[in-house]
Amino acid sequence: MVAGLIAALFAAFAGHGPAFRPSLQMLKQTDTWLMIILVIGIQTFSSALSCPVDTSGSTLVTGMRDELVRTGIPLITVIMLIPFISGMVTGVAFGFVGASFPIVFALVGPHPSLSVAAATTTFAYTFGFMGMMLSPMHACFVVTAEYFKVSLFGTYHYLIGPAATILLTSVLLSAFYYYCF
Repeated sequence: MVAGLIAALFAAFAGHGPAFRPSLQMLKQTDTWLMIILVIGIQTFSSALSCPVDTSGSTLVTGMRDELVRTGIPLITVIMLIPFISGMVTGVAFGFVGASFPIVFALVGPHPSLSVAAATTTFAYTFGFMGMMLSPMHACFVVTAEYFKVSLFGTYHYLIGPAATILLTSVLLSAFYYYCF
């Protein structure tokens, strides 16, 4: 991956040599290094969630799923919580999808019907997306708050309306898929 990034940098600056030196000045800024550390931390934590913790192949997220099911929590709630928590923890879409979707689809069975698969995918992705967007680990959220010099937690009240709209749309779309396919 590092080789690909270096090759991409050379391709981006090909023919624009004078722009290369000023671009390197970004590496002198503390904010740049904080962002690099944040991305590395997100990736490391996301990997830790999906790494096997024992010889049976169980992961931290699998253990969380099993614990939720053992407590008698309804399946729909688990389908909402696993992606939402994964989204909150990782702050990136591929993190919550990679960590939670195998678990979510393990819960609905090996061969779900098209209606169940479409409804579950829509519902689970929406909750993961909401978790990601509300996560204090979400890089875009953090960078935006830092750029505008506002409190990260002070901005959450602006997100309630959009999150509610996304939730309502997801419930309606999931119901449509479930009952009309």
